Amino acid sequence: SLWEASADCDTSWPLFHSGVLAALSLDRDQVRQAHPSWVLLNWPSEPSDLESSAEDDAQRRYKDSLASHAGFILGMGLLSNDTAVSAANRHRLRNDHKDHVSNGPLCDVPPWQVFKYLSIRHGLTSIALLLGCACAHRGTEDAAVCKILSLHIPTLLPPGSSELMLLSHGTQAAAALGLGLLFMSSQNRRISEVMLNELSAIRAASLTVASTRLEGADPTESTAECYSLAAGFALGLVALGQGLSTRTLADLHLLDALTDIINGARDGSVSQNESAAEALGRLSLNPSDSRKTSEISDLGAVAALGLVFLGTNYQPAANRLAVPVSAQILRSVDPFSLLWRTLMRALIMFDSISASRKWVQSNLPPGLESESEPGLSLDLTRARMHIMTGSCFAIGLKYAGTENCDALETILDLFDEVEALASRSALGYEPSLTRASAQTCLDTICISASLVVAGSGNVATMKRLRRLHGVSSAKTYGNHMASHLALGMLLLGGGARFTISNSIESIAILLIALFPRYPQAYADNREHLQAWRHLWALCVKPRCLLVRDVYNGRMCHGAVVSLVYTSPDGIQNTLRLSPPVLFPSLENADSIYVYAPGYIPISLDLKSSTGLRQMFARERVVYMQTGSLSFTAVSGTGDLWNASIKQYSKWLA
Repeated sequence: SLWEASADCDTSWPLFHSGVLAALSLDRDQVRQAHPSWVLLNWPSEPSDLESSAEDDAQRRYKDSLASHAGFILGMGLLSNDTAVSAANRHRLRNDHKDHVSNGPLCDVPPWQVFKYLSIRHGLTSIALLLGCACAHRGTEDAAVCKILSLHIPTLLPPGSSELMLLSHGTQAAAALGLGLLFMSSQNRRISEVMLNELSAIRAASLTVASTRLEGADPTESTAECYSLAAGFALGLVALGQGLSTRTLADLHLLDALTDIINGARDGSVSQNESAAEALGRLSLNPSDSRKTSEISDLGAVAALGLVFLGTNYQPAANRLAVPVSAQILRSVDPFSLLWRTLMRALIMFDSISASRKWVQSNLPPGLESESEPGLSLDLTRARMHIMTGSCFAIGLKYAGTENCDALETILDLFDEVEALASRSALGYEPSLTRASAQTCLDTICISASLVVAGSGNVATMKRLRRLHGVSSAKTYGNHMASHLALGMLLLGGGARFTISNSIESIAILLIALFPRYPQAYADNREHLQAWRHLWALCVKPRCLLVRDVYNGRMCHGAVVSLVYTSPDGIQNTLRLSPPVLFPSLENADSIYVYAPGYIPISLDLKSSTGLRQMFARERVVYMQTGSLSFTAVSGTGDLWNASIKQYSKWLA
């Protein structure tokens, strides 16, 4: 049956998501050619003076149009890409602006137009524009975008000026994460200090003073929990995967500082521009929130620690996130905290992640390794289930887009086990809590399975997602969001064109977008801003290799593609296929040879040419020019070869 919203139901966030969908459905080549005014100057017109009977409907339609337009702005930012280069070339691009090519309407938007848009003070529009500009300029450290984002972080403003802004936590959280995306992997000292102080502000601020400063802001946008998580994500993105090798952050002692925040030490300090009472007001903490303070700060600090040491295999950092082994402590710890710590600990020890059930069980404390038994208490069953779900999510992130059979089998086996717990009858508080926890774990497990086989339309995964689909009183808005996200990634690009990248940068962004705690209602942003859910679009990469004519762009008939790749055991193999060819990953590819009747054969050396590998990361298309020369005549560095490479680069640009 169709669901219809009641007259007093606020559907701003669902319409916001629909606006993002409308933008992502556009062709990327067309979006690159769009001018910023095409998006930013199409602000919905306000309703004119109407009779009282029609005024309410007109205002509601206007509010819905604003939400949809805000989502469209964020979608444009996700499709825009001002870098399109690897981290190795970022420093060169910062010093050589001639090679800097902007792609997308939010890459060239003038600052005055951004300020004009932000002055409207519409919450969803501010969130979308700040986050969209950050996505379009991620990793560039653009000064103009940094100024815009900094205006929405009270810590970066002069003392007392934050009271004039009256910023909601949703806008602050979007700006904080935007700074992390803008300075991704830059090890920027100032941004790192600010985000570390934001994480420790909750612990350092006095809990005896109540705050009402944010009562005028939108209460449904976000809370301090979301802002703390945004600060942790931003700090992790700035020093992503650097570990102890940071050049400018060594004296901050991030490992010890974040460990103190996680363990509840109160020797942190608030911003130098704020008093403790001001920091308390900005974080909107009340005396009744003292019990939640450690949990609020713990999630952000654990996220920051995991991202800073992501893929470093640094055992001392992983030991800081160890799961308790005592059954008594496991009963008293929030099961989601166990999931989050297990996940971040596994991502730190990235090379040790194995696509096997044995590795999943190795993360369980002693006494919980075996299958669930009737004698196991329900609270320990929930702890065991969340720890295994965290391990499952780590497998999904590591093998994202690889279609690894062992990884998929391990995840689906765990899916069936948890689904059995979620389908049990529940009479009483504890059984009902266990069933709800199992349903929550299913959300993360189905996402993990879709990550592994993203863009393939795997039948086994599809069957399980069908069982999760449907209206039920026991399912929340977040359950439907997770299952629909999984379904979308499974059939990404129609099941053939695209897949999900598993690079270090992509894993960090996927971790933010697929944060394993989903909203209870469509306006719930207490712990995770719903706008972040769309960041997975930044991790999409093409997987279908096409062969086209360099002049007219048409497909070359009868083409043959030979892929030379190195297997995990070091043996070089050759695979010959006819395009279109589906390649989940080209990480192990050494070279590609393409032959087509009536065209000059071409050889692409991916192993020695990082430029070609970057081109294939953007668009997997091989362009060929007509001719009848032999293969050896053009496989060197002759004029025709150089001309073909120039045309090839021009088309991909």
